[in-house]
Amino acid sequence: MSKDVYKKVKIDFEKDVREQMIKLLKENCEKNFNKENTTLELIISYLNSISRRIYPKPRSVVVSDKITSIICNNMIDGKGSEKEIRAINVLGKFIEKFKSGEDMNSHLSKNIYYSNLFNEDGRATKDWKSRDYLLDDWGIHHMHLNLKEATNIREMNNNRAEYLLFIKVTDETIYLIDIKGHLTDNFNDIELLEIIDKNWPYLINNMPLNIKSTDKFSGRDIKEIRKKHQLAIHNINGKVCFPMGGGLSSVGINILHTDEADMILEDIKVIEKSIIKDYEIIKDKSGKSDEILELKLECVEELGRISGYIITEINTDFQMLFHIEGNKLATYYEGFSID
Repeated sequence: MSKDVYKKVKIDFEKDVREQMIKLLKENCEKNFNKENTTLELIISYLNSISRRIYPKPRSVVVSDKITSIICNNMIDGKGSEKEIRAINVLGKFIEKFKSGEDMNSHLSKNIYYSNLFNEDGRATKDWKSRDYLLDDWGIHHMHLNLKEATNIREMNNNRAEYLLFIKVTDETIYLIDIKGHLTDNFNDIELLEIIDKNWPYLINNMPLNIKSTDKFSGRDIKEIRKKHQLAIHNINGKVCFPMGGGLSSVGINILHTDEADMILEDIKVIEKSIIKDYEIIKDKSGKSDEILELKLECVEELGRISGYIITEINTDFQMLFHIEGNKLATYYEGFSID
């Protein structure tokens, strides 16, 4: 391909991604991020932000034997306190809302509005509000069992609760794991993983490690491991398994977010090369009267993840969709394949 083609295509996709990430972080996190970060760091911060939320859509709901036991003890056997019974009644409403696909994010931690992960020099911050170690490590959300709705961090001050619901969220299902008090130690309790393994072993078994171990971490051990940003594997009912949330890197960042951010930057390089290669085809389809193509890239978010990229010729509004299948950039406009 002639080098002259590069003079006929105006693109700066990394700049486009950077501007989009800053815009989205402003919308999601108010001012609690650093807009001077590198593009990679901004992408990681955004992925951190959206992972902490639950994408609203109808889902099936399944309940662990632990929560079933809590309901029976409090509601049927009449052993529950007024506060405990109130929490269980709220749980029933939550189940209805999950099934209908209502937005439940106002019942999550107030810290979903923070994603200040990196200083200007690229070093990780110590801003604990910007991290959810339970989610990053084990892939478990916690929710406040309170029906009062909130639309911002200030209003969320008024819908907190003494009892928390611990859940595992997939695209199709909400797994209700346990109800616990709002105590720090409950976020490090290995029982959460044991309940998952007992009720839904396929959630644990999808990432087993083929090694044996008799070690079992205490809640205090787990808290210290996370504080030191170490990657821990766990003995769950006799099986050694990798953290379901991806685990933490040495700087306290979710490993999966770092990998995905690297992939996004690599994708845009591949897209740029594909556009240069197919310049004549794209120019013809866009209906551009002169030779210069002016292209802008936008990441597409779907179900709380980046699912592809839209490329727009800004003068003609001609668009191309680059689609991600699995973890790979696979196809783009009208069936063309990525080489």
